[in-house]
Formats: sequence, C-alpha cells, structure tokens
Amino acid sequence: MKFLVMQIVNMPDGGGAEFLARTINRKCKDTRFDSISVFFNNPRKTLLKDNEFQLGNSFVYNPINFFKLFFFILKKSRKYQKVILHGHLTYALYFLIPLSYFPKFVLFYTEHNSTNGRRSFPFLRPFEKFVYSRYSKVISISPFVENKLINWLGINKENLNNDKFLVIFNGTNLYPFLERKFNKQKFNFLSIGSLSTQKGFDLTINAVNRLRDNVQNYFILGEGPKRNDLNKLISKLKLNEIVKLEGFSDPKPYLSKCDIGLIPSKWEGFGLVSIEMVSSGMPLLISNARGMSDLFSKIETVKIIEDRDISIWCAEIKNLIKNINEYEKKLEISSKSVAKFSIEKMVNNYKKEYLYFFNLNENPS
Repeated sequence: MKFLVMQIVNMPDGGGAEFLARTINRKCKDTRFDSISVFFNNPRKTLLKDNEFQLGNSFVYNPINFFKLFFFILKKSRKYQKVILHGHLTYALYFLIPLSYFPKFVLFYTEHNSTNGRRSFPFLRPFEKFVYSRYSKVISISPFVENKLINWLGINKENLNNDKFLVIFNGTNLYPFLERKFNKQKFNFLSIGSLSTQKGFDLTINAVNRLRDNVQNYFILGEGPKRNDLNKLISKLKLNEIVKLEGFSDPKPYLSKCDIGLIPSKWEGFGLVSIEMVSSGMPLLISNARGMSDLFSKIETVKIIEDRDISIWCAEIKNLIKNINEYEKKLEISSKSVAKFSIEKMVNNYKKEYLYFFNLNENPS
C-alpha cells in the first residue's frame, strides 16, 4: 500500500509559501508515495494539475474551510497506510491540529517568515506552543526564521529537539547569467514582491523620484493590498511614466531588460526573488531584513543598506551607478554562488524527510 504526502496552503499562486508548496508537490515524484496539493481557494482561477485540488471559492479565513479540509483529507487518505500533512501559513497550521490525533497522520509545517501578526499578542504564546507541539517536523526556511520561532515559543536552545526543528533553505528558479550593458545614463530598475507593508516599496518609489535623471523605468512585479496606496503615491510624485506596477508577471523578460534590483523589505523570511535576481547577473540593493540579508553577507554585488532613510537609499543607488564597472567584473561570480539555492536541492531535502517518516530511508539528519 502506498503512502501520501499532502501540501496544504492558501491558494495556488501568491508569495513564497504558495510557490514552495506547489513546487514540492510537482517535483517531489517517487514511486513509493503519492503527492497532492490542496488549496483553500483559487481567486485568480489558476489552472490546476491533476494532483492539485481546490476546496472552494470561499474566503481563505472562512471557518467553513476547516470542515471542508477535514472531510477532504479523510476522503483522500482512505486508501493510504500513512499520510504526511504538510501545512504552510497560519490557517493550515491551525486547521490540521485535530488530525494530529489520528494515528494515520503525521504533521509537518514549514515556517516561512521571521514574524507574523500572531506574535504581536503575547497571550497567544501558550496556545501556539501547544499547536507546534502537535507537529512532528517544523521546518524553517532559514536559520534566522528558526531562531525567531524558537524564541517566540520560549524554547531553550540547549533543549531544542533537532529531529523536530530543522532548516531547509528555500529553492527558487535560477536564471542563466546575462551580461548586461551598463554604459548608459539611465537604468531600468526592478523590484519583485507583494504590494504590502512588508515589502516597503514606498521607500524605493520615493528614492526613484529623487533620481529621475538616472531612471528610465522602475518595474514592480507583484500584487497586494497596497496597490491603491502605491498608485496614489506614484500619481502624487508624477511618476506614472516611470514607475510601472505590473501585477503578477513572469520575471524572466524583466530580468533580461532591467539593470539593477531593489528590495526594500521591512522583514523577510528568506527572499526568493533576491536569489533569482542575483542568479541572472543583476546587481542588487537590499534592506537589512534578516533572513534575506544573511544570505548575502559575502556576495560583493549585493549591497545591504542598514537604514530606511530615503536619502541613504538615494546615495547608495548613485554610488552603485558610479561604480558599476567594478560590480560588472564580479556579477558572474555572484551568479554562480547562489547555485546552492536551486529548486532541485530544496525538493530533495524535503523528500528525504518524507521518506524517513515513511520508514523508507534512514534518518536524513
């Protein structure tokens, strides 16, 4: 009898969590177990594969999704001896808890961010300690994310169960190195990420406003709740011909036509898009958001900016442009250095953990 791995996440498209869950499901192929993904909803009507399932069209936060998920899992798991339920993001984290009392199910959870709204309420800590205690594996996407989690849960690091808590670095699409032409007056800038408070794109839009003489276009790829606010800011600064909010778009053509990447995030768990940009040979300016900035401490073509002051960002952008020839010589080296964050390596690491819990492999750690 086969085993089953089920990824549970909000929707099929979106940020890093959705991308990771869907990618693991698609690429973690093995004759010894089956794999499916389950989404609470699908607002953009993304075309799903045969092994991907949508619970309905109700709002992700609708409590009815708990009952839909519960009965869907029971139905789908009927013919399997053991099932790994791999949750991503808050609602999967909470909704899977009742199933932890069924012997057939093993619960995994991937921690995707270094902070979240729940941690603003200390009274939730005891409840969260209970929730995480029901999971057999808690996988963080970076050491910083893991440290923030165990601090929140109040776990003494000396007593940390390394068989339960572990780090598997995110993997992402690595792009071929592109040799760019930097001998120009005006440059194309690129940011990728959700239009949210976390990503802080108001900072870079204001910086671009002060650097008009050096900016041809500033493309921002992503969607989110701050679109209207950012559009108002763009109109107020009369940047409509320069700053383009492109929505969810394939980054590949933008990586080809853009010269410099900007990531002003206020916080990050990892920063997939930063890896994508560097792999393509793009020089990058990023905030000092831990989890992301930790990845680039030794990569010379990524400048980590310690302050969120607009003037400092302007100065750093101008400095990069002034010294662009020095960056140019090191870009290919940087591109090769991020190869360790490939999707294949990430998927293989998750696969080892699954096989171990199915007693099909020796302990991966």
